Amino acid sequence: MPEVRAALRESRRVPLLAGVAVLLGVEVVWSTVAHVRGTAREVRGLRARLVTNGAHVDRERRQNAELIAAADRLVRAAAVLHDRATEARRAVHMEESTETVVEPTARVALRGAPFMSDHAARALGDVAWVESQLATAADSLAVVTALLKQRSEDA
Repeated sequence: MPEVRAALRESRRVPLLAGVAVLLGVEVVWSTVAHVRGTAREVRGLRARLVTNGAHVDRERRQNAELIAAADRLVRAAAVLHDRATEARRAVHMEESTETVVEPTARVALRGAPFMSDHAARALGDVAWVESQLATAADSLAVVTALLKQRSEDA
């Protein structure tokens, strides 16, 4: 009979242990479901931010494209101005400018701007080149204008 009593005692613990195991299992499932729901909410929020940031990036790309197109048009206009200033100097028999025309892409736009895209840096380099060409052309045209006024007064 001692074996029967030991078996009965163990049999009383089995349902208790099974109940504890079920409670622990329910707690694990409950916390896992809560974690999955929280993660799903976080993923939805991140997707919404991604859409918003994607729209922002697209807008910046369009603006950069417009800036680059404007810089290209400005470079072409400055090249035409440089050619006309050279023709004007020749017309009044002035000495040719010794300054060589440097391609704008060969210039370094900005140093120390690590977050600038290559296209934006190139556009700013083009604008800097145009600025120097316009300054040179303005000097040439001022001299040509002064010479033409002097010639008209002498005549």
